[in-house]
Amino acid sequence: MIMTNLFRRGMALISAGAILLLSACASYPADDTPEGGPQVLMAYVDAFNARDIDALGNLIHPDIEWWSITDDGAELVFMGRDTLTDNMEDYFDEADAVTTELSGWAIAGPYVSANETVRWTDEDGVQRSQAALVIYELSGDDQVRRVWYYPAVDAE
Repeated sequence: MIMTNLFRRGMALISAGAILLLSACASYPADDTPEGGPQVLMAYVDAFNARDIDALGNLIHPDIEWWSITDDGAELVFMGRDTLTDNMEDYFDEADAVTTELSGWAIAGPYVSANETVRWTDEDGVQRSQAALVIYELSGDDQVRRVWYYPAVDAE
């Protein structure tokens, strides 16, 4: 599908289009839908918020792919469980009390979309937050197989 420049530039349109697309794709056979769905992702968020690398590692597929969606297309950011967990360890060592939460679920077979809101305190002591649309693909064994992360916007 070819996306127009206007479509790619509008975060609202991207978010709405992805949610509508996922909501309309309910034709996946039932056996293609992972059992855990949002429960797996809530466990993933809990592990992130607890900075529990082992728990995170158990919830992601060995061949995980983490994609960043930009105005120019998609960029593969991380590939493989070890790469992602190593980067998360470094991130946790550097970041101050970052927490995340998911809301606004849409499920279509192995794909789950949600709004992710991240909160932290900046170097000046000011509470900050950002939100982004994220789409997860879950494997048949209820592990996160792929992540497509759309551009974040201020959530305040």
